[in-house]
Amino acid sequence: MASKCAADDAASKVVGCVLFSYPLHPPDNVVSRELIALPSALISQQSSQSQCPQAELRDAPLCSLSLPVLFIRGSRDEYSTEGPFKSLLERMTSSDVQVHEVSEGGHKLGFPKSVSQAEQDHSYKCALQTVAAFVNRLGSRETSSPSVCPRKRQKPFKNNSEGL
Repeated sequence: MASKCAADDAASKVVGCVLFSYPLHPPDNVVSRELIALPSALISQQSSQSQCPQAELRDAPLCSLSLPVLFIRGSRDEYSTEGPFKSLLERMTSSDVQVHEVSEGGHKLGFPKSVSQAEQDHSYKCALQTVAAFVNRLGSRETSSPSVCPRKRQKPFKNNSEGL
């Protein structure tokens, strides 16, 4: 949904998109596996036909984005396999696209049991550092207003755990 919002011209305050595990295609789909074997040029040619494998891809909002985009994705993400993802990157119009791949991560950035907790923690820390750097870079570019999302005045938080 965020990518659709950012692709909309009305979302002029959006300065970038961070996409965690973007579901590019249905999981473990025969069409998706066939896309891996197709060259990018052929996929692009077929995108104008109604019965093409491209119809399975959820890439329309991404291809039209012109603002900076950061993908955080697992290397084993069954909703965004390598072939269709590389094809998407070739077709995107944004000149500022970054990809942070979480090694051994699945669609929800979960890990197989063979990956130790220390390795998982390190992977999550690296992904969060990448997001922080991306957001900080975008924040330093924004000059039209001091805050993209101004905070509303909120009441102080009260800890009600005493009565539990």
